[in-house]
Parts: sequence; structure tokens; C-alpha cells
Amino acid sequence: MHKSILAFGIVVCLFTACSNSKSASNSKQNEKQFGGDSLLVSVERSPCFGACPEYKLSIYKSGFAILNGSRNITQIGNFKGNLSLDQLNELVAFIRENKIEDKDSVYVNKYLADFPAFTLYVSDIHPTKKIFVNHEAPPQDLNLLKETLNNLLNRISWTKTSDLKQD
Repeated sequence: MHKSILAFGIVVCLFTACSNSKSASNSKQNEKQFGGDSLLVSVERSPCFGACPEYKLSIYKSGFAILNGSRNITQIGNFKGNLSLDQLNELVAFIRENKIEDKDSVYVNKYLADFPAFTLYVSDIHPTKKIFVNHEAPPQDLNLLKETLNNLLNRISWTKTSDLKQD
């Protein structure tokens, strides 16, 4: 009985070690793909019944940017680009001055059926903070951050690619 429990324990340990190794390998592959970079901020605009832009824009701490445009946006498909140092510094300053990482995680008006929602992911100082907004009057600085990121879409020189996909 004890030998079978011991054998089972060894199998579980080996399985866990293999899955952790695979996870570490995927993490290293992502770091290699993005130059060891980590996410600074991302905005995901979701679909609505109207002509809402649908895309995900991610900006990394080096200024590297990835855009996946789906609908109602000029750049449909997968793109990569870079922010200038000034653009990146302004973005970081805005995030820090407005304490975006300290905001609530959800701003929802349950009475709105088809309001254009967006999700922000911010990872400046703290681990990634997810903020979902589906509200007509969220904190003004969240709308300003969304609009700042939206305006960057037109100020970045994008290169079309098919191999950069975001989770």
C-alpha cells in the first residue's frame, strides 16, 4: 500500500515538473519574441451593435507596440510598431500621475445594453491590473487614457505582420 502511494507521488511530481518546464519554456519564448520586454499598458475595445472600433493595442515598456485590428479601424489585421521616447515617457507619466493602477477593477452600469465597453490592462509598477469599463461616466482619467491610446493608433508607423498575436 505504501509503495503504491509512493509511486503515485513520484508520478505526480514528474508530471508537475514537466508542465512547469513547458510553462517556463513558453515564457522564455515570449520574452525572446518581445526582447525580454513586459507589458506597460493595453486597451481592448470590444464590439457593439454600431460601428464601434474593435481592436487590441498593447504597448510594452520599451515602446514596442502590437495592434490587432478586427473591425471599424483603418488597420485590420496584425501590426507592430514603436512609440517614440517622448510618447512613451508621456504615457508613463500619465499612468503614474493619475494613479491608474489604483483604480477600481470594474465600472459597469447594468442598465446600459449596448454601450461601447473597453478593457484596460496596466502594469507599470504593480502586477497587471485589469480594468473593465462599460459605463457612461467612468473616472475621466480612464477615458483620457483610452483616448490617448486611441490617438496613438494614428501616430505610430505600423508594419503589417501575421506572426504577432496577443492573448
